[in-house]
Amino acid sequence: MRGIFNNPMYLDMFIMIFGFSIISTNLFILVLPFIFLIMVRLVFIPQEDKLMFKTLGKEYIEYKTLFGDGSNADLEF
Repeated sequence: MRGIFNNPMYLDMFIMIFGFSIISTNLFILVLPFIFLIMVRLVFIPQEDKLMFKTLGKEYIEYKTLFGDGSNADLEF
């Protein structure tokens, strides 16, 4: 799941929400973990990338190239 979640905290939250949705008997609630997944990928991770680039600059780009998913490694924020 490293490619989907940059932070283990997001994976933990996804598993917890998914577990609660399985326990519930409402089918609509089963959609919530996947809504969370989309929000993480489209909202939270890009915000974190911008903040880290603003704070650390080129060092963060180098770090993402070496250890991260590298998807935003060539972007300038």
